[in-house]
Amino acid sequence: MTLELAVCKRPAKYAKEVGLFAVDQGADEDLKRLVTDEVAWAEITTQASTKLLRYLWAIAQKLADGGLYQDKDDAMEDLKIRARFARFSVEKGRVVIVPRSLSRQRRDVLSRLADRYIYIVCADLLPHMEESVFRKDIEEMVT
Repeated sequence: MTLELAVCKRPAKYAKEVGLFAVDQGADEDLKRLVTDEVAWAEITTQASTKLLRYLWAIAQKLADGGLYQDKDDAMEDLKIRARFARFSVEKGRVVIVPRSLSRQRRDVLSRLADRYIYIVCADLLPHMEESVFRKDIEEMVT
């Protein structure tokens, strides 16, 4: 199920008010970037691929925390390009590589992408890192 709705970050207005809360540190940091009382458009997805999306973003966060990238968004963009999860586009007469969106991807696509990210990290970015150790670190981040 996917919902799209307007949301805003604000203090509770009444007792027992239900809100949306971050499930991990990365999501909490994203929520903190929202300005209080500013209305935003949110897409909320509840499906099996949500865990895989969190896994992919945890990989990006881990690389950013380790100093390989400035932030998790830069890490994710580079990983998508390295994994060839991108398309070519023409902007101002130049051919550019545009990373594809992870949202609305099937579970099997995300699963293959996660395996590819792990391979890229352990083969190219951190060649001294064992795949099994890196996978365990990421799994601990998302549980």
